[in-house]
Amino acid sequence: MARHSSGFQHERIREDDSGNRLIVLKESKSRHGVVENQNLKAMKYNNSAVRMYKVLKGGSDGILRFLDRAIQIDPLCEACHLNKAVILYNRKEYVQALESSNQAVRINPQNPKAYLIRAKCNLKLNLKKDARYDYKRLCELGRMDFKTLMEIYKQKKL
Repeated sequence: MARHSSGFQHERIREDDSGNRLIVLKESKSRHGVVENQNLKAMKYNNSAVRMYKVLKGGSDGILRFLDRAIQIDPLCEACHLNKAVILYNRKEYVQALESSNQAVRINPQNPKAYLIRAKCNLKLNLKKDARYDYKRLCELGRMDFKTLMEIYKQKKL
């Protein structure tokens, strides 16, 4: 379980057909035993969106509204931006998915999940130079080995 930038812990759940995973946030109290109400609200919206996604087996506009509300409440909710990117990617809305994954990278440049979804979006949009950068960054973060990267280069003709 990893720590979220807003003070939550998160865990991955439900791998979808494209191999992407959504993130459920769990409350992680500060050293003073308090979590801000604003962040709790964002967490609840995020988790409701993930539950809806799981039940509906895909992305509906309602799910995106929940994630947008969570992001409005807590603009630094990295998991919310990533979940939105995954859902938009699965809906083949690659430009919007790229925007959400870019925001997740801005919030936490050390998060390999953000680079992975962004690389996939860049490939779908034929932005090969950007995809190469993201895959290289995954290697630097220790989430991909060089051999796998070379296979991707050959398959995708990066």
